[in-house]
Amino acid sequence: MAHRRFGPAGERIARRQRHARYDRIRPDRRVDSPKPMSTAAPPATRLRVASRIGAAVFGGYAFAWGVVAAGASLWVAAGLDFHDAEFLSSLLGVLAFLVAFLWAFAARRLWVVWTVLAGGGALLAATASFVQLLLV
Repeated sequence: MAHRRFGPAGERIARRQRHARYDRIRPDRRVDSPKPMSTAAPPATRLRVASRIGAAVFGGYAFAWGVVAAGASLWVAAGLDFHDAEFLSSLLGVLAFLVAFLWAFAARRLWVVWTVLAGGGALLAATASFVQLLLV
């Protein structure tokens, strides 16, 4: 009874000795050897990552395009020169894309990301088209 006499260290030694005896009897069934684990991610996780990347790239692009289109048409409607409005809206569009791209990875729910980016981009583009119709 080494484990009573030497505490936890003796208990570990006694456990190793028991496992060594068991390994001699059944070498194919080692108790202390870990089972090999798969390092590949499950297919559902891969699909979510691919969808998040798609939302960041394509949804962010759609949202940024909507920001540029709506911004340019609204600035022109406000009386700014077209080229100045286009330049200012493009600057804001780059910032909008950066924010949308980062938010797509930081958000908890993927459906919210897709809804806001794709729906917001479509709404902004529709606003730009409506403002352009009023200007012409």
